[in-house]
Amino acid sequence: MNFDRNTPIAFLGIGLMGSRMATRLIQAGFQVAVWNRTFSACEELIDIGAQPLELSNIGDYPIILICLADDKAVEAVFEKIQPNLKAEQVIVDFSSLSVAVTKMLAQAAATHDVIWIDSPVSGGTAGAEQGTLVIFAGGNAQTIT
Repeated sequence: MNFDRNTPIAFLGIGLMGSRMATRLIQAGFQVAVWNRTFSACEELIDIGAQPLELSNIGDYPIILICLADDKAVEAVFEKIQPNLKAEQVIVDFSSLSVAVTKMLAQAAATHDVIWIDSPVSGGTAGAEQGTLVIFAGGNAQTIT
């Protein structure tokens, strides 16, 4: 997959980390659509250029970034987007999940020919604001590089 600033990105989970990560992407000129269980969390990002995202339109985004609290939250959101996924999409999950749930979600994504990249981050909100997060990546090596 070719990826550049014109590639639409869906960012799911606009909490402490997600809001800061999405802000950096928007400020860098990427086309970012945002979603959060509580829509008001998206308002500041929409004010600086993000688009609101309806989960039913997730198939329009080649890149899906997820930054949620835990296994349960990611499973619930994946269940909502799964029917609308399209082949060759890439999901990058920044959440800190258990190994079992990560493997289960990666396998579920693969049934749609969607690539799941497990990508937990380290550096806290300050690292997200400053663009200094350490980002780990596990999954399809060709996609990661």
